[in-house]
Amino acid sequence: MDQQPDDLERESGIPPHPIRTAIAASIAAGALAGTAVGIFAFAGPIAVVGGGLIGAIAGLAIATFMRQRTKRQDARDATLDREIGVIDGNIGMP
Repeated sequence: MDQQPDDLERESGIPPHPIRTAIAASIAAGALAGTAVGIFAFAGPIAVVGGGLIGAIAGLAIATFMRQRTKRQDARDATLDREIGVIDGNIGMP
């Protein structure tokens, strides 16, 4: 039976698409926090829905910001690795 790498069970417990999972978790956490604020504000069902929507948007914004920050850091690390020779196998060579 041919299985794709995404179909295989991972022993580490890391999901097959960790970036998507992190974004989904950020959106869900934001939505839950916004909904909780709407509930405890006692402002009615519109506040609950609005709080959940605003929280979800905030969660997405934070996840997007963190992903962009990680990409920039990875690019800096790759440049540094090339400069010091880690990538080419010439560690310490000028």
